[in-house]
Amino acid sequence: MVIFLFLFFKSEIAVATPSFMFRKEYLDSVGLFNEAKPFADIDFFLRLAKQVNGVILYEPLFFRRLHDANVSSLEWEKGSREGLELLRSYKKILPPGITRNAFFKQHINFGEKYLNIKQPRKAITHFINSWKQKPFNIIPLKKAGKAILFFFKK
Repeated sequence: MVIFLFLFFKSEIAVATPSFMFRKEYLDSVGLFNEAKPFADIDFFLRLAKQVNGVILYEPLFFRRLHDANVSSLEWEKGSREGLELLRSYKKILPPGITRNAFFKQHINFGEKYLNIKQPRKAITHFINSWKQKPFNIIPLKKAGKAILFFFKK
């Protein structure tokens, strides 16, 4: 189910553990969650997708509550770094265009989060890294300009 990998890294689907169903015997070939790895659940889903065909339902199967005290909110910086590492680990499997786009989006999001907590230097670094993925895209340059203007507001 390589299609799943493509859709996942293109940000066209989101995977959450409560919404995922599969046959128990697939655990023998795929293995369990590797809790030592960042994004252990995502890593598991991607390993499973490389070996098993499946169906993607484009409808909500559950709702979750997001707030500032969620682990993903509190540890966003760690999560963003781990997301970049996960992407690097699948870089050889994915088509270059999907990889570039995923890195582009990840760096833009990382930069925006740094800008929100008033760390423009780190934001600019990520906007530049995003621009390296898509040098003809003006969005990272506009965002870097926004971060530079932050210095003049002080």
